[in-house]
Amino acid sequence: MENRARRRSRVRLARQRPRPDRIRASRAARGEAAQANWFRRIDWAHLGTVVAIIAGIGTLLFTGVSTFYGALVAQDQLEQSKLEAQDRIKQSKLDSKQAAEEAKQAAEEAQREARRQAILVSFWEDGTNSDPSRVHAVNRSPDPVQGAIVTLLLANKFDAEKRKIALWIGSIKPCSETIIRPSSIRWKRADPGPWEEVSPGEYLEPFSINCRDRQGVRWLRDQRRLLQLFKTSDPDDETYEIEGLYAEVTGDLPVTPVPRCGDDY
Repeated sequence: MENRARRRSRVRLARQRPRPDRIRASRAARGEAAQANWFRRIDWAHLGTVVAIIAGIGTLLFTGVSTFYGALVAQDQLEQSKLEAQDRIKQSKLDSKQAAEEAKQAAEEAQREARRQAILVSFWEDGTNSDPSRVHAVNRSPDPVQGAIVTLLLANKFDAEKRKIALWIGSIKPCSETIIRPSSIRWKRADPGPWEEVSPGEYLEPFSINCRDRQGVRWLRDQRRLLQLFKTSDPDDETYEIEGLYAEVTGDLPVTPVPRCGDDY
């Protein structure tokens, strides 16, 4: 009987012990309750304000960094634009200078081309014991010059006064020189008036020569310069005021070739 009573009490005790699944359920319930309590303890309104503030600060930082780098880029572009503008100004100045230099060279070349024949026409004087007074009118170009007028000074070794006379010699052949002697000319004090010969005590000095080149331009050369006078469209209608007393050739003037001649002389 006692044994049976003990068995029953054991069975009752065994039945009163909690099962494992009940233990797990109670622990889970307590964990959920703890989570629910923690979640309820958070001040969500305050947390939202903090998050908004942090987001605003981040936005400001991002905006500040973007603005800073944008300013750097703008400054760099401005400096680049300034450098490009300076380069363009320098290039423009160089182009203008080059254009001016080219224009100057073109003008000089045109002037040289215009003077090419006239610069080869000149005069000089010499003499010997037997022929003390000779004036040479020289044309070293390959083309003749027309309407040549040689202005001479008629001097007297016994008188300081010198008379200026203008002698028309016409054309000067290419690559030649024309020799003028006192015995080959005569002159007059007034027109009309009597002709006078050059006396033995008188001699000639060259003063200037002017002539018309192959382009129809009349040039004047004296001891110091070569001067362009005017261009003649019709040589037959050319009028030119002669400076000095009128003189003319009384015979044929000697003409001799010159050793060096040509446009490139």
